[in-house]
Amino acid sequence: TTLDIDSEWMEIDPKLKPRPEEPVIHKKFASNFFGTHLAQTLNYLGVDTELVLTLYKNKQLQESPVPEGLIEKHRPKYLIPLIAAASVVVVAAITIPLVIFFNKKMAENKLVAVEVKNGERKYELADKTFTDRLYKGDQLIYSGSEGDVILTVSKTVETFGIQTPVGNLYTELSEEAELDIDGDAISDLIV
Repeated sequence: TTLDIDSEWMEIDPKLKPRPEEPVIHKKFASNFFGTHLAQTLNYLGVDTELVLTLYKNKQLQESPVPEGLIEKHRPKYLIPLIAAASVVVVAAITIPLVIFFNKKMAENKLVAVEVKNGERKYELADKTFTDRLYKGDQLIYSGSEGDVILTVSKTVETFGIQTPVGNLYTELSEEAELDIDGDAISDLIV
């Protein structure tokens, strides 16, 4: 596409209006050299064409946008500590109630040894389920209608043995057995 000399694109900015002794070169194409006598004029005037091209390239670089890869995006300095603090708060907000809930549930279901003597423990049984590990010699105290009854663990390997006032009860470790403590043919405990 050629440029029309009378078009607005060919008008010289009034701020840059040349003096009468300065040469004006009208170009017909996008290139400043193609179809003009600019190269011959610069040679006649003794202008270093390499310097002109270098200045032109430098000007083009100054006017071109900075590539995206070279632009450093600044994040606020407080952003990472803020995210870390928020994460800690969220984890704590979830963890603390769960720990409190499970500790409370475990405390409700757990019986604490009333007495420990020579490695043997005594536990008082209540209405709650007893789930602690028992060892040979441990005693379970059951409050029945006729007073406290002491049950002594006699065996914990292969089978579970417990001594009661009415005799010994043996059951497999993975099985449940009903236990009649006072001999009235009514189950008092499930072991």
